[in-house]
Amino acid sequence: MSEFQYVSFRAIDSPLTEAQLQRMRKQSSRAKITQWSFENTYNFGDFRGDSLMMLRSGYDIHLHYANFGIRTLAIRLPQGLPISMNEFSRYVDDETVVWKKDPKGPAGILTISPQMDGGSADELWEVDEHVERLVEVRQQLIDGDLRPLYLSWLCACHYGALDSELAIEPPVPAGLGRVPDSINAMIELFGLDPMVVAAAAKRSPTHAPMPDQRAAMTEWLGTIDPALLRQWMLQSLTGEFTAMKASGLKAFRDSGIGESQQSAAEGTRTYSELLELAETLSKEKQKRERTRKEEALVKRMADIAESPKQYLADVEKHVATRSVRGYQQAAQLLCEIREAVGGKKGEKMACSFASQLNKKYPTLRMLTGALRRQGLLSK
Repeated sequence: MSEFQYVSFRAIDSPLTEAQLQRMRKQSSRAKITQWSFENTYNFGDFRGDSLMMLRSGYDIHLHYANFGIRTLAIRLPQGLPISMNEFSRYVDDETVVWKKDPKGPAGILTISPQMDGGSADELWEVDEHVERLVEVRQQLIDGDLRPLYLSWLCACHYGALDSELAIEPPVPAGLGRVPDSINAMIELFGLDPMVVAAAAKRSPTHAPMPDQRAAMTEWLGTIDPALLRQWMLQSLTGEFTAMKASGLKAFRDSGIGESQQSAAEGTRTYSELLELAETLSKEKQKRERTRKEEALVKRMADIAESPKQYLADVEKHVATRSVRGYQQAAQLLCEIREAVGGKKGEKMACSFASQLNKKYPTLRMLTGALRRQGLLSK
């Protein structure tokens, strides 16, 4: 397998200035660089730029992907983490998830980078599109959504940074039962089992949409220092909307008024227990799927028995595609007609139609072979 690496940065809140662009151009001579993005691919060599500097100097999210095991997601949060460092420590380990606070101010960079081996997760083929799907993760964290952090803990357990028998899960955040596409993108990026997430979701509270907190926010705004309100308004008017929103939401969460976006149930299960529950859920899902297919088959066979001529017309349509797959589908459908009608009548109907097809299309040897393999033509 040939080596492939993809390095990407995205600006979300605002475009880079010309001075910032000049700094970015020094990080790579081959990258495609704009005010909103930085992209490069490698089939040999490595990215030698300073990713932390780039995130502190204009870009907001970074993805480094390599098909030999590198999957790093780094996100700049302008107002810091949505929870205290003490609470944050319950979601992370020292290897998989790292928080680097800026030297000054509340901002910092959250990096999720599990220790993976090549082949330990499915390859991503449209990596550039994956970046676009991950962009919303940043806003979720700013809004106080802790689902990305919970997935980080799952990563640490899945790749062995934490002992699966001993590590107790952190608080289970709201909304794991119905995750948005951005969370699915994280699951795919890090090769997590969706059934393990489904197992975790059994303890997950219902996610509270932000509009549902309007009354609580209105009450809270009445308690804010006017000087702080003016500061937020100035940030909004000067284009610093994300920083203003992040600061305001953090202050709202810290106030304790209303239901928190980061509501969570206390974690009590180990990762091994989640794996056991995931296996049970998987078996239940497979059983439901088998039942659904069996019920669908019973209904289909009943429909065929009631109107076999309609399905014989479909056999002709499959043949008309002039493809190997079409011939196989035609032969399979004739078998279903034979079974659905049943007995000598079903046998005669299917074999007679197969004989007609063979006479009508004597040069279609692939069709003849498909019919004979299903026992619809005499040899």
